[in-house]
Amino acid sequence: DLAIYDPYYCQGGVIKRLAAAGFPNVYNKNEDFYAVIRESRVPKHDVLLTNPAYSGDHIVRLVNFCCKQVPQAANGKDGCPWMLLLPNYVYTKAWFKKLMSVKGEIPLFLCPKGKRYQYESLYEAEA
Repeated sequence: DLAIYDPYYCQGGVIKRLAAAGFPNVYNKNEDFYAVIRESRVPKHDVLLTNPAYSGDHIVRLVNFCCKQVPQAANGKDGCPWMLLLPNYVYTKAWFKKLMSVKGEIPLFLCPKGKRYQYESLYEAEA
């Protein structure tokens, strides 16, 4: 099974939602992502998939991790893809452009067509 790593726990609903979509192998624990990085405890995974907090420097730190780290994937290969739900302004930032130029790859952007993406609270979704 595809090993998915979501480093931002929030309320923990991602495990149930991804399992219902056919992805039962998800690592999403209530732990400090930055401590996990510092302590070299990043779990082996095939893809990093997350929706980070938009406050503070979470987005910058996450994208930096994704671009500069070359974790060994669960399948034994070096590196893994990452999929992040981010505000559309991120691609216009100088730090983002610099990281992408260092990485030497052009990211693929997917955007909802026709109307704005609406977030749903976990509490509202399960009510």
